[in-house]
Amino acid sequence: MTVLLNGTHFLASYRLLYSSRAFALTYPWASIYVPVILIIYGFSALILTIPYPSLTLPVELLLATASLYLALHYTGQVWGMMASFAFLDGVRFQPNEKRILRLCLRVMAMWHAVWALRLLWKPSLGLARYVDLLTYTLNILGLLSLVIGMLCLASVGRTQGQRVTARIVVPYLALHVWYAFLYAFPQSIFWVQIFHALQYLPFPFRVELNRASENLQSAHTLASGLAYCGTLVGLSAIIFGYLPWSAEATSVGAQSTWSVIAAIINIHHYFIDGCIWHISNPVVRQELFAHTQHR
Repeated sequence: MTVLLNGTHFLASYRLLYSSRAFALTYPWASIYVPVILIIYGFSALILTIPYPSLTLPVELLLATASLYLALHYTGQVWGMMASFAFLDGVRFQPNEKRILRLCLRVMAMWHAVWALRLLWKPSLGLARYVDLLTYTLNILGLLSLVIGMLCLASVGRTQGQRVTARIVVPYLALHVWYAFLYAFPQSIFWVQIFHALQYLPFPFRVELNRASENLQSAHTLASGLAYCGTLVGLSAIIFGYLPWSAEATSVGAQSTWSVIAAIINIHHYFIDGCIWHISNPVVRQELFAHTQHR
């Protein structure tokens, strides 16, 4: 499942960013600067552990950054899905409604960040009670976020005569369900990653089909889509299947090497998505919704 879904959703974002030189240069920080900085930092941190095995803090900081950035990534994707489906369904959020919904999502990002920190870091006895109080407060705010957000979505339909469809509501509701599972069963993070990938993949796939259909007939468009999927799965099998297996089978410290590679891929993926998935950008909007113009 990691190879078929989670790995492919990482590679789909790379395919989008590096699909052409012009598109990549539109986002130089995402395509050049950030990956170079991450690679230099990550492997410098690994090299330092060779003469100084106890010096693990630089690697731990990289892993912590990936964990905390994931909170913004998940909540950002939820808003992107809601905005995209609202655009397709002719639903327009008022400025105050956007503020309320995005504030609720920021609360959930804070909840996720604190949840991740508690897994990565054990506070001292003096700090533990404050961390517990913060966690309890965010648990309450998380429940309020669910209620307030759902009420806000319900009010959009009532006050403006718009029909807020299920596909606008489901991403918001799903995020809170995921976090309820993480609260009760931290090991369910694997399934959260899989569901996140399932939510993400239709978007780059839609862009790929729209690009192909501009110049190809329907049969060729289908063949192009199958080739696209096959390429993503094949590369995912190498990067997220073979490389971790190879790392575990080799010398001591190889697992840390894979952890650093995985953290670099994760952080870069989060940064890419933060750059390219803005439907307020007319180029992005055109590529994502090109198929609707022929209805």
